[in-house]
Amino acid sequence: MSNVDSKEKKIPNVPNLRFSESSYLCCELKEVAVYRNKTSINIKRKYISTENLIQNFNGFSSYESDEFVKGVTFIKGDVLLGNIRPYLKKTLYAPFDGCCSTDVLVLEPKKINGLYLYYLISNDNFINYVMETCKGSKMPRGDKKWILSKNISIPSPGEQNKVAIFLESIDSRIKTQNKIIEDLKCVEKSLTNQLFDKFDGENKIKFLDLFVEYKELNYKNLPQFTIGKYGIKEMDQSDLYSRDKHIVFNKNSLILGIGIEECGVSLNFVGSCSPIYKTYSINNNLISTYFADIFIKSYLEDKKRFITQKSTRREFEIKYSDLNNIFFNVPSLEKQALYSSMVISIRNKIQNELKIKQRYETQKSYLLQNLFI
Repeated sequence: MSNVDSKEKKIPNVPNLRFSESSYLCCELKEVAVYRNKTSINIKRKYISTENLIQNFNGFSSYESDEFVKGVTFIKGDVLLGNIRPYLKKTLYAPFDGCCSTDVLVLEPKKINGLYLYYLISNDNFINYVMETCKGSKMPRGDKKWILSKNISIPSPGEQNKVAIFLESIDSRIKTQNKIIEDLKCVEKSLTNQLFDKFDGENKIKFLDLFVEYKELNYKNLPQFTIGKYGIKEMDQSDLYSRDKHIVFNKNSLILGIGIEECGVSLNFVGSCSPIYKTYSINNNLISTYFADIFIKSYLEDKKRFITQKSTRREFEIKYSDLNNIFFNVPSLEKQALYSSMVISIRNKIQNELKIKQRYETQKSYLLQNLFI
């Protein structure tokens, strides 16, 4: 390690945005941190793997099991880096002593503030550096020696502490925002369930009268979508498949997959999807598109025992032919509008809170790019 206060030493790159400390050190990562390699046994609640690390630098979700597992030892304050598909950006500042999968690298801070080290590696510049020498096409893995050879410039211990605390305060605000969003989602789910219970005694209308199947084969160079339990989602470029046999879905359409949760409504956009999906136009004389979007999963779940079968791929797989025989209790269009507006108001609130969260994340990303080099 070289003290860059000396004029004879190489002066490191200094980021544009810093606190007012003056001393910087230019070194390789291996001079201030080392890998831990010893193994230990711990309960699974204190086990970290690439499966429970959350991508995009979003921490981890704890396992609920108390069974014992063996893994690489880490200590509270160590920095963990998911080394399988590093582009998923899975990092963690260890909040407790535990053990982890061998696919997770454990960095022990030696001559660097541990929290500062965490933020140093939890940014796109560092991940891009790791990806430069990754090996493997489907499951690329980072080169451990290459990672430790990363050239870094670090400030004095005092400034490291200031930078780390500053960024931690933003992370704390983002966590608070996540809690607000999750609470609102719980409110939406609870309200949806309460409203759905009110539908008993309403008009019974046959599924085929509410939703009319169509199949449009001609491909129109439309964006590709997949349909899952979170609704309709545009596919990433890396996941796109052959367009030759796509089907088109139009606005005001219901799209059903094979699984009971694989459904979505196209409110105001068109696209293409795999022919394994079924597409239906929504009869707005009987059911509004917004109402269908909000309550279709509740309806299908309610009729699950009549329209599904078990398969080797899914626990509950829809039998499309049985959809012809089911009825939904559907309120009047006036009630539909009232119920939909209640749920939509919460959804709008969720979207506003998501925008606030995104602003904090954008601010953090900018700071990471300017506080580190």
